[in-house]
Amino acid sequence: MQFRILGPLEVLSDTGPVSVGESRPRTLLAVLLIKRGVAVSTGRGLGNALSGLRAYLSRLRSVLGWR
Repeated sequence: MQFRILGPLEVLSDTGPVSVGESRPRTLLAVLLIKRGVAVSTGRGLGNALSGLRAYLSRLRSVLGWR
């Protein structure tokens, strides 16, 4: 799998482009790619914010086949 982060975020698999969805999951993926190899803290996210983050991570894992 290839990730292109210069310009618009692009994800390419062996079979072609992969759509990672709306802007928030795309932004989350971009942050994780930029911080590659570094633990990224959730900070002090409470309630709905933390639940939303977990939902975006779950969707990204599913779309990228990382289950």
